Amino acid sequence: MAKIVISVVGSFLTYYIVSNAAKRSSTAETGGKLFFGWFLILTSLASTLIAAGMLWLLFFVDHGGQDIPIILMLEMFGAFAIYGWAEVIWTRGCFDDESLTFQSLWQGKRRFTWSELRSISFNKHLHWYVLRFRHGRTIRISIYLNGHGLLLDKIESMGYDV
Repeated sequence: MAKIVISVVGSFLTYYIVSNAAKRSSTAETGGKLFFGWFLILTSLASTLIAAGMLWLLFFVDHGGQDIPIILMLEMFGAFAIYGWAEVIWTRGCFDDESLTFQSLWQGKRRFTWSELRSISFNKHLHWYVLRFRHGRTIRISIYLNGHGLLLDKIESMGYDV
C-alpha cells in the first residue's frame, strides 16, 4: 500500500513541477529573447548525475550481476543528459517588431520577418507551437522556452489566433 501512495504522490508532484515550469517560462520577462532556463538545466544535471551514478555502480559496486538493467539505465539517463544539454546550449532565439531569429541544433539558424508568417498551431502532444512561414518553413517553439509567452503575445497582436 505504501508503494502505491508513494507512486501517486510522486506522480502528482512531477505533474505540478512540470506544469509550473511551463507557466513560469511563459511569463518570464526576457526582453525578446528565447532560451531554456533552470528547469531544463536542472533536469539535464539530474540526468547527468544519475548516469554518472550508474557508471560508478557498474564498475565499482558489487551489484550481484545486474549488468543489463544498470547498462540500460546508464544509456537512458545518458541520452537524456546529452539531449538536455544540447538543447540548453544550442537552442535560443530573439524577436522584435520586425522579425524572429531562432537557432536550434536540429535546424540551424533561421530568420524570418513577421510578414512571412502564415500560420501558428499548437501540438498538444509535444508541447510546442509550430510557426509556419512562407515556403513551408517552420519554427517550433517549446512551452519550456523562457519568453515564449511574450512571443505569443506578439503573434496574437498581429491578428493570429494563438
